[in-house]
Amino acid sequence: MSGVKALWSDFQGGVCLGGRGTDNGTVVLDKECSLGARVTLEEGGLHPWTVTCGVGGALFVHGMRASSRAEAESMARAAMEDIGDFLERMESDEVSQADAIRFAGIWTEAFTNKYDSSSGSWERPPLRGMFPRFFRR
Repeated sequence: MSGVKALWSDFQGGVCLGGRGTDNGTVVLDKECSLGARVTLEEGGLHPWTVTCGVGGALFVHGMRASSRAEAESMARAAMEDIGDFLERMESDEVSQADAIRFAGIWTEAFTNKYDSSSGSWERPPLRGMFPRFFRR
Protein backbone atom coordinates (compact mmCIF):
# COMPACT_ATOMS: atom_id res chain seq x y z
CA MET A 1 0.00 0.00 0.00
CA SER A 2 1.06 3.55 -0.50
CA GLY A 3 0.69 4.47 3.17
CA VAL A 4 -2.46 6.54 2.62
CA LYS A 5 -4.52 6.71 5.83
CA ALA A 6 -8.17 7.68 6.13
CA LEU A 7 -8.44 10.28 8.87
CA TRP A 8 -11.83 11.19 10.36
CA SER A 9 -12.57 14.60 11.86
CA ASP A 10 -15.57 16.81 12.60
CA PHE A 11 -17.16 18.01 9.37
CA GLN A 12 -16.26 21.69 8.90
CA GLY A 13 -15.26 21.94 12.55
CA GLY A 14 -18.67 20.74 13.79
CA VAL A 15 -20.68 23.58 12.24
CA CYS A 16 -23.65 21.25 11.51
CA LEU A 17 -23.92 19.78 15.02
CA GLY A 18 -27.29 20.64 16.52
CA GLY A 19 -28.74 21.48 13.12
CA ARG A 20 -31.24 19.56 10.98
CA GLY A 21 -30.09 16.49 9.08
CA THR A 22 -31.28 14.79 5.91
CA ASP A 23 -33.98 12.83 7.80
CA ASN A 24 -35.13 15.98 9.63
CA GLY A 25 -33.49 14.91 12.89
CA THR A 26 -30.96 16.77 15.02
CA VAL A 27 -27.34 16.14 13.97
CA VAL A 28 -25.37 14.77 16.94
CA LEU A 29 -22.32 13.44 15.07
CA ASP A 30 -20.95 14.66 11.75
CA LYS A 31 -17.61 13.25 10.60
CA GLU A 32 -15.72 13.62 7.35
CA CYS A 33 -12.94 11.46 6.02
CA SER A 34 -9.81 13.03 4.58
CA LEU A 35 -10.18 10.73 1.55
CA GLY A 36 -13.69 11.84 0.59
CA ALA A 37 -16.56 10.55 2.73
CA ARG A 38 -18.97 11.71 5.40
CA VAL A 39 -20.93 9.98 8.16
CA THR A 40 -23.75 11.77 10.00
CA LEU A 41 -25.77 10.62 13.01
CA GLU A 42 -29.19 12.16 13.67
CA GLU A 43 -31.56 11.88 16.60
CA GLY A 44 -35.29 12.08 15.91
CA GLY A 45 -36.87 13.18 12.69
CA LEU A 46 -38.26 10.40 10.53
CA HIS A 47 -36.72 7.66 12.73
CA PRO A 48 -35.44 7.44 16.31
CA TRP A 49 -31.82 7.40 15.05
CA THR A 50 -30.43 7.69 11.53
CA VAL A 51 -26.89 7.14 10.27
CA THR A 52 -26.20 8.55 6.80
CA CYS A 53 -23.02 7.64 4.93
CA GLY A 54 -21.80 9.30 1.75
CA VAL A 55 -18.71 8.31 -0.22
CA GLY A 56 -16.94 10.21 -2.94
CA GLY A 57 -19.60 12.79 -3.62
CA ALA A 58 -21.81 10.86 -6.02
CA LEU A 59 -20.36 7.34 -5.64
CA PHE A 60 -23.12 6.47 -3.18
CA VAL A 61 -25.15 7.62 -0.20
CA HIS A 62 -26.70 5.11 2.20
CA GLY A 63 -29.01 5.65 5.17
CA MET A 64 -29.42 3.29 8.13
CA ARG A 65 -31.88 3.27 11.02
CA ALA A 66 -31.26 2.41 14.67
CA SER A 67 -33.47 2.20 17.74
CA SER A 68 -30.95 3.56 20.27
CA ARG A 69 -28.04 5.97 20.41
CA ALA A 70 -25.64 3.17 21.41
CA GLU A 71 -26.67 1.09 18.40
CA ALA A 72 -26.42 4.10 16.07
CA GLU A 73 -22.97 5.05 17.37
CA SER A 74 -21.72 1.47 16.97
CA MET A 75 -23.15 1.36 13.47
CA ALA A 76 -21.48 4.67 12.58
CA ARG A 77 -18.08 3.50 13.92
CA ALA A 78 -18.30 0.23 11.97
CA ALA A 79 -19.31 2.08 8.79
CA MET A 80 -16.44 4.55 9.22
CA GLU A 81 -13.99 1.64 9.51
CA ASP A 82 -15.33 -0.04 6.36
CA ILE A 83 -15.41 3.22 4.40
CA GLY A 84 -11.91 4.16 5.56
CA ASP A 85 -10.53 0.76 4.51
CA PHE A 86 -12.20 1.08 1.10
CA LEU A 87 -10.95 4.60 0.43
CA GLU A 88 -7.41 3.79 1.61
CA ARG A 89 -7.27 0.89 -0.81
CA MET A 90 -8.74 2.91 -3.67
CA GLU A 91 -5.99 5.51 -3.13
CA SER A 92 -3.26 2.86 -3.24
CA ASP A 93 -0.67 3.06 -6.00
CA GLU A 94 -1.13 -0.71 -6.43
CA VAL A 95 -4.72 -0.44 -7.72
CA SER A 96 -5.32 0.27 -11.41
CA GLN A 97 -8.15 2.57 -12.40
CA ALA A 98 -9.95 -0.32 -14.14
CA ASP A 99 -9.71 -2.51 -11.02
CA ALA A 100 -10.87 0.37 -8.82
CA ILE A 101 -13.95 0.94 -10.98
CA ARG A 102 -14.85 -2.76 -10.99
CA PHE A 103 -14.29 -3.13 -7.25
CA ALA A 104 -16.24 0.01 -6.33
CA GLY A 105 -19.49 -1.54 -7.58
CA ILE A 106 -18.87 -4.84 -5.79
CA TRP A 107 -17.88 -3.09 -2.54
CA THR A 108 -20.87 -0.72 -2.66
CA GLU A 109 -23.26 -3.67 -2.94
CA ALA A 110 -21.53 -5.46 -0.05
CA PHE A 111 -21.67 -2.28 2.07
CA THR A 112 -25.37 -1.67 1.46
CA ASN A 113 -26.13 -5.34 2.20
CA LYS A 114 -24.12 -5.26 5.43
CA TYR A 115 -25.71 -2.00 6.55
CA ASP A 116 -29.30 -2.93 5.71
CA SER A 117 -31.13 -1.64 8.78
CA SER A 118 -33.58 -4.53 8.88
CA SER A 119 -30.93 -7.27 9.05
CA GLY A 120 -28.69 -6.28 11.95
CA SER A 121 -25.83 -7.54 9.79
CA TRP A 122 -23.74 -4.40 10.37
CA GLU A 123 -22.34 -6.18 13.43
CA ARG A 124 -20.42 -8.58 11.16
CA PRO A 125 -16.63 -8.22 10.82
CA PRO A 126 -15.21 -5.46 8.59
CA LEU A 127 -15.76 -5.85 4.85
CA ARG A 128 -12.02 -6.17 4.17
CA GLY A 129 -12.39 -9.82 5.28
CA MET A 130 -14.76 -10.48 2.37
CA PHE A 131 -12.20 -9.29 -0.19
CA PRO A 132 -8.78 -10.62 0.88
CA ARG A 133 -7.24 -10.27 -2.59
CA PHE A 134 -8.21 -6.63 -2.83
CA PHE A 135 -7.34 -5.72 0.75
CA ARG A 136 -4.04 -7.58 1.02
CA ARG A 137 -1.60 -5.71 3.19
